[in-house]
Amino acid sequence: MDTSPSPAVMPRRRPTAVPTAPGTVTVTMTVDTAAGLFSDDSTTFVACTAVDGVRSPVLAGPRASVLESAARWVCRSAPFMNAPCTPVVRLHSGETADVEDIAVAHADAVRTAFLRAGVTGTTVECHAGADPVTLPVRPVVRGHEPPERIVLRYWDGSRLKAPRAQPVQGRAGETIGPGGTAGASVADELTRSFHRRLTTVRKHWSSSPGRLHCSGGPRMDGRPRLINVYTDASTAPGSRSAAIGIVCPELSVVLSGVLSRSWAREDGGVSGAELSAVAAAARLFGPFAEEIVIHTDSTTAVRLWRNPLRISAAQVWLKDGVRSSQQAVEAYGTSLRVRWVKGHADSRGNLWADRAAKLSWRSATWREPEETRRMKLRRLCEEVAEATAAAEAAGQRTQRTQRTQRTQRSA
Repeated sequence: MDTSPSPAVMPRRRPTAVPTAPGTVTVTMTVDTAAGLFSDDSTTFVACTAVDGVRSPVLAGPRASVLESAARWVCRSAPFMNAPCTPVVRLHSGETADVEDIAVAHADAVRTAFLRAGVTGTTVECHAGADPVTLPVRPVVRGHEPPERIVLRYWDGSRLKAPRAQPVQGRAGETIGPGGTAGASVADELTRSFHRRLTTVRKHWSSSPGRLHCSGGPRMDGRPRLINVYTDASTAPGSRSAAIGIVCPELSVVLSGVLSRSWAREDGGVSGAELSAVAAAARLFGPFAEEIVIHTDSTTAVRLWRNPLRISAAQVWLKDGVRSSQQAVEAYGTSLRVRWVKGHADSRGNLWADRAAKLSWRSATWREPEETRRMKLRRLCEEVAEATAAAEAAGQRTQRTQRTQRTQRSA
């Protein structure tokens, strides 16, 4: 008879932890300088790091902050999270930098950054020339990437995605070009970012048959301090479509398009269409000026924009769009106000926005050709540009007259 104890009552052996020897992981890092990237004309450093071919965001700022951020990113990478590791940093700094120059400039700062991140025993190997893995730093220094948007840029496979952080305020009207010289202007960067945001606004606020059409890029010499934007909406009782119109006279921009079908499914009504125009305008023109005033002839739209919680729970599409636009404006750091203006009265901007909205609604209702809608929008934009130029010329003449009168009185 077998008298051996049952496996259920046999003592269990505790698994013993097998100590793992800390390994070494090769980290590739490129650090370069870009003078005058910030508004205080201080020397700015840009850096990019890679671990096992996985690239970090491109970081910009003071050297200590950049290197410490890069070290923290390395410590959060997969090799360091899975086992204790010691980094071996292959440090590059430009295409023509000497090894000794790199060691003197950055080696000690890299060790200090990893030490602050909680990693000891860091070895730094300095290499001359550019590194193909972290080469994206070079276009940043040369000016191919605008400095106002350099904080964090994320990699999606082999493509550089749009930044997801607050913009870095560069010097007005300048950006760093080849060799540290002035290159493209802030106006050019704002124009490029406008077209990127226009694509996002089209996806959310307009429908494919009558998508939000823009008359052209903004016309400006620099970032204005204040701009006025006029919005309006057009629909009819029982209609299954609504259109919005947006006009910015200072930038000579006119937009017109048919709202998404979500507006009809959620029974948005006229107030919902007016609020949609305000939200779309806020998302488009958010970073263009320090202060933005959006004019609408709907008191309901003003009230709901100031308190989105009052939007009906059934209008999920509208509530999400308004909150998203408000968060974007806060991220831009812009002071935005929405004010009421009497509709169809003596406000030329409101009349222009009303015409912009009606031409898209009529085009969708009467099924006009797309080319006809674009032609009407171009004509309206030309009228806005001419009226704005005439008003600016009249204002300059008035200022010259006042200066002449003051000079005569003082004489």
